[in-house]
Amino acid sequence: MNFLKKIALYFRDLFSKRNDKSIKEKDTSKSIKGEALAESNFKIIVLKASNLFYKYLKKFISFILGLIHTMMQPMIKISKKHPIAFWAAVILHALLLFGFYSWPHSHNDAAND
Repeated sequence: MNFLKKIALYFRDLFSKRNDKSIKEKDTSKSIKGEALAESNFKIIVLKASNLFYKYLKKFISFILGLIHTMMQPMIKISKKHPIAFWAAVILHALLLFGFYSWPHSHNDAAND
């Protein structure tokens, strides 16, 4: 629920009239007012969007790194107890991963010949 409130506040601040008044007071000529207002509104929107994107990207990356750290703790214990089986499993998984990744490419090439 707090997340939805933050989104609502973000969009409310994005289109608030306070920014428009401060920009209009700074510009003196009428022809430049519209252009500067449009450019500054766009700039404000881009800056807010980039800040929001950066903030949630940083949270997402720290979450993913935390998950990786949590998953690695039991693996470290297993690798100390059974090093040969651990590395055999790592090699097997790597072969499966790269094999499945390259299989559709080689399958399509053989079908085209």
